[in-house]
Amino acid sequence: MSNHLVVVGGGQAGFSLISKLRSLGDTRSISLVTAEKYPPYQRPPLSKKYLIGEMQFERLLFRPTKWYDDQSVSLYLQNKVSSFDVQNKSLLLASGRSISYSNLALTTGSEAIRLPDSMGGNLDGVHTLRNIDDVDNIAVQLKSATSVLVIGGGVYWP
Repeated sequence: MSNHLVVVGGGQAGFSLISKLRSLGDTRSISLVTAEKYPPYQRPPLSKKYLIGEMQFERLLFRPTKWYDDQSVSLYLQNKVSSFDVQNKSLLLASGRSISYSNLALTTGSEAIRLPDSMGGNLDGVHTLRNIDDVDNIAVQLKSATSVLVIGGGVYWP
C-alpha cells in the first residue's frame, strides 16, 4: 500500500502521533494496531479515579471511536503483531492478516515485570496493572480484601 503509516501500539504515544499528524494536515492512510479491545485511553487514572469508581470508562478514551472513522484511521483492535517483514514492509497479525506499510511506528510501551512463580507470581490475588482489564480484575478482588501490598511506583491514593 503506497504512503500508508502503520502505528503498532494503542497507548498515548500511538494516539498522540496519529492526532498530531492529522492536526498538521497529514492525509496519508493510517492504521492503528493494538492488542487492546478499546481504542487508546488514558492509563494514569486507571489506578486512581477509575479503580474507585469516580470515573467512567468513556472519560478515559482520548477520543471516541467515531473520531478514528472521521480521521480515516483504521483500527485493528485486539490484534497482536506476530512478525515483521522489514524488507517487504509488511507485518503479520496473529489473526493471519497481513498489513503493508510505507512507514511504521512502534509505540508499544512497556510491560510490567511479573514476580517469578517461585516467588508467588502465579498466586491468586497477585496482579500487574497495565490496562483496563487488569484494573477491572483488581477491583473485584479489592471488594473483599482486608490488606493490599503495592510494589512499584505511580500509585496515588487521595
